[in-house]
Amino acid sequence: MGNQGGSGHGVKQMIKWFDENLIGTVSEVHVWTNRPVWPQGIKTPTEMPAMMDGLDWDSWIGPAGWVDYHPFKWRGWWNFGTGALGDMACHLIDPPFRVLGLGYPTEVESSVGAIYSRLATGLSTSILPTILKDTANVPGQRQKPSQYQNDLD
Repeated sequence: MGNQGGSGHGVKQMIKWFDENLIGTVSEVHVWTNRPVWPQGIKTPTEMPAMMDGLDWDSWIGPAGWVDYHPFKWRGWWNFGTGALGDMACHLIDPPFRVLGLGYPTEVESSVGAIYSRLATGLSTSILPTILKDTANVPGQRQKPSQYQNDLD
């Protein structure tokens, strides 16, 4: 998978600002998105529409847990997608990792939040929630100028 934004001028500019100490010490990074833009946090669809021509549903399901066919957006199912985190994190979390030279997280916590929990009665546990908060502790940051610094001149 490509992540074209990671090689763009914006990330290189942020690296230059960090290397020149224009933004100071970074101790916390917040990343968010307006996703999901597909339905999540809903009841399991009950309609049984006609199968799309040429679709081998059994092959498409593969080793994932079985669900009956319906045209619900695949990213919203735990069996097939990872919701907004899997859809957008590679694009939105990549710049801070590149700028700060971060490594692997030592701790990760994920929660659906109190609002979703109160609304969840009767909602499918096979479908991702509408609200998800992930927190990761990632130690350290690089101390030397980046390889990208000369690319900006």
